Amino acid sequence: SALSVSSRFTSVLVAAGSLGLAGGLLWLSLRHADVAAVGAALRAAEWSWLVPMALVTVLSVVLRAWRWRVLLASLAAPTSPSGGPAPSLELATGATLLGYLVNYAAPRAGEVARAANVAARSRLPFASVAGTVVAERVLDVLT
Repeated sequence: SALSVSSRFTSVLVAAGSLGLAGGLLWLSLRHADVAAVGAALRAAEWSWLVPMALVTVLSVVLRAWRWRVLLASLAAPTSPSGGPAPSLELATGATLLGYLVNYAAPRAGEVARAANVAARSRLPFASVAGTVVAERVLDVLT
């Protein structure tokens, strides 16, 4: 019982701290914004482009995750030393999105975060998963 109260208190404290940090960072980024100009820009925006842009963005993320999953599947092959099951498209997509999120705070750290996420949630070794991230970056540069 004492453990569950402590666990709940910790969860509430973490949530409050996260909200406080988010609020503080939002305030720092918007404190000098011209609210009237932002409102005018939003009223003048062409909102009909929002749906196609969202669809293209989702498709782009899923295709990138699928491409990465193809590389990860080679690690899970029966002839591979790790030999575990191939990570799902859902896992690869979630890790890709996590990488994007981390890149906002620390550019290029998202690549490490997504490799760590997949390694932690699968039986694949981190070094091998990180190698697929490097291979994917090389493919990006070549294309």
